[in-house]
Amino acid sequence: MGYVRAFREGDAECLAPKLRDADNDELRAGTGLSPLAALQAGADHSMICCTIIDNTYHVAGMFGIVHEGDFGRIWMLGSDALAKPPLSIQFLRECKRHVALMEKPFKIIGNEIDQRNTLHVRWLKWLGFSFIERLDDYGPEHRTFYSFVKAVNHV
Repeated sequence: MGYVRAFREGDAECLAPKLRDADNDELRAGTGLSPLAALQAGADHSMICCTIIDNTYHVAGMFGIVHEGDFGRIWMLGSDALAKPPLSIQFLRECKRHVALMEKPFKIIGNEIDQRNTLHVRWLKWLGFSFIERLDDYGPEHRTFYSFVKAVNHV
């Protein structure tokens, strides 16, 4: 059974060479950063940064949220293991709880996503995010990205 734990030094180095092709393409198109640089920047700037460990105790993904005033910039990058059972099933069962924990300090959370990353687009819709803007000519590769957001209900 996989699990989520706090980010540790070395996690980015373990995950970088295993990133999904769609995540690599999105990083290159949107930021121009290498996988390792993007993962390390995410870990360094996030107020919460977590690592997903697969059933064989290897790093399968990382996620976090960067504090930008009332806005939380949420992010996640993963390996192919996240999209395959049994980890994919467990991930889907648990991810809403992790998003709910990360969103607590914010009024709104979101980010931008490469339109080609269809797996993540479907997942974000399932999580309740709204796609509010199409961004043509985005990033160093001038690709189409979408801005997505979720208003946080503080009950």
